[in-house]
Amino acid sequence: MGLQYALLFTFVGAVEVWAQYKRWTPDFHWTRKMTIKNPENSPTFNYAELGSLQDAWQVLEDTSNDSYYLMFRTEAPMGSTRCVSMTANITNKTNKTDQFY
Repeated sequence: MGLQYALLFTFVGAVEVWAQYKRWTPDFHWTRKMTIKNPENSPTFNYAELGSLQDAWQVLEDTSNDSYYLMFRTEAPMGSTRCVSMTANITNKTNKTDQFY
């Protein structure tokens, strides 16, 4: 009888470990179909000639007409969140202020 309980305990433990492993292991099947649009990774704010102190205000002015999208994929429930977006409007060039929505 002790051997049967040991086998039952081992089986239940193995099922629990397998379930946790399958639940938390990310599935990256969708990454094989992705196309990297910027392989050289050189957006406007990554120029070497800007040096270590880059002008963030100039970056905002240069990229104000560009659209960027945040892609985040998860199987975890995120409530009613479907899309993340942000818009920056330069309000005063002299005082260097802007508003983010």
